[in-house]
Amino acid sequence: MLPIEQLSRVEKLRMMEALWEDLSRDESSLASPAWHEDALREAEKSLALGDARFIDWDQAKKILLGGERSIASGCHSAGVRECAAPRADRRSAR
Repeated sequence: MLPIEQLSRVEKLRMMEALWEDLSRDESSLASPAWHEDALREAEKSLALGDARFIDWDQAKKILLGGERSIASGCHSAGVRECAAPRADRRSAR
């Protein structure tokens, strides 16, 4: 097997897909972190109160890639959050 650095992008993606397929066969072994439930409830509450709204996927990608307002700035526009992302302190380490 070649070292990862020597694999092409396509080969790396195929490996990732194969690994994910294997890991995801047993859903019970894929437990979400405890903060996920809190983050989802917080997002649902913000949506219900009108403090947040869904945005188009293309716009979300631009925000995530830094092409528009960033999530770090809160995605605020006219007092309405455009995304319901969990606070950074709740995110797991990468």
